Amino acid sequence: MPSFQLEFIQNALVDEGALYVELEDADANSSSEIPVYDSGEKENEITWNRLIISATFEETVGLKPKIKDLLRRLGSGVISDIHESSFVGQDWVALSRAQFPIINISDSFWIIPSDKQHEVSLKEGNKYLIMDPGCAFGTGSHYSTQLCLEWLVKNPPKNATVIDYGCGSGILGLTAKKLGASKVIAVDIDDDAVAVTLENAEKNNEEIIALNAVQKIDFTCDLLVANILANPLMVLAPLLSSMVTPGGVIILSGILVDQKDKVISAFSQWFSIVDTSVKEDWIILQGFRN
Repeated sequence: MPSFQLEFIQNALVDEGALYVELEDADANSSSEIPVYDSGEKENEITWNRLIISATFEETVGLKPKIKDLLRRLGSGVISDIHESSFVGQDWVALSRAQFPIINISDSFWIIPSDKQHEVSLKEGNKYLIMDPGCAFGTGSHYSTQLCLEWLVKNPPKNATVIDYGCGSGILGLTAKKLGASKVIAVDIDDDAVAVTLENAEKNNEEIIALNAVQKIDFTCDLLVANILANPLMVLAPLLSSMVTPGGVIILSGILVDQKDKVISAFSQWFSIVDTSVKEDWIILQGFRN
């Protein structure tokens, strides 16, 4: 399995004139995905099966051979293909809108980007959430997020206190609030995520509490939703468990099917865990606090 020095690759491409560089796991959203937390022991080193490198240059004339040679020298393994495309004349507004589609979670619940509200005609009684990700993750398009949204719609947390741990854009916590939660506490390690969550709450005329995870979390809840990744979930198991009241429920997502048993084992001291639904290679787990 190849090991990639991310910072070294990024810096080398920037030295060649790259304006923007993005590195990602080519097997993301599949059973072959290797989460960043599982992917290497050395700092800035990632052990992925395959790597996608995206780089933007101001000028591409004569660049392809130079980039191919550079990547070989960087030891990034066998290069299967290099694709070029021009951004000249692109409709950036249309491209941006296409990235965040309207998502119908159920017959009565919708996730709608703020610039597409006019495109949806909702029936009386239907609920919707206006979402813009900003610089935080979470638009409802990833399978793990969809699993959580579908669970919330099927199990509306009416009058419950809910913690959305690893809130990203706040999509799960705000959905819980729309579905009747009395109090929602959104928590993330990223200040940008906390800010975006509060912005999205304002767009939806909802009041929630948003905190950075470094702050002391004094709240307990009836329902805790954590859509992160398997490894951080297992590390955080004691902390997350301490936030759920006896008889309360925990929803764990961001888990690949073949990681299920490890995650269940990490939480089994505090919860009776059952798996609920699977989308592609992703699974959602539901636990009842002992």
